Amino acid sequence: MGEIVDALADEDTLVVVVSDHGIIGYRGEMSDTELVRKILIENGYLVYRERPEIGFATKPQVEREITDWSKTKAIVHDDIYIYINLRG
Repeated sequence: MGEIVDALADEDTLVVVVSDHGIIGYRGEMSDTELVRKILIENGYLVYRERPEIGFATKPQVEREITDWSKTKAIVHDDIYIYINLRG
C-alpha cells in the first residue's frame, strides 16, 4: 500500500483505505476474537459445557461449541461485539 500511495499521491492528497472485512486482526497466531474469548474464559465470564479445539475461527462454532448459559456472563463475536448476558 505504501508504495502505491507514494507513487500516485502527493502531499495534498488524502488517501483512505476502507474494507468491509478489515476488522479481523491477529496477534501472532491468535485472532483478536480468540484473544478476547480467552480472556472471558479465564475470568469466568464465558463458560462452555463442550468446546472442541477450533483453531483460528473468529466466529462462534455453534454446531461444535455448547455454551453453558447458566454460568456465562459475556460472549465475543466478530472481533467488535461483546454481548452481555443480563439474565444470567
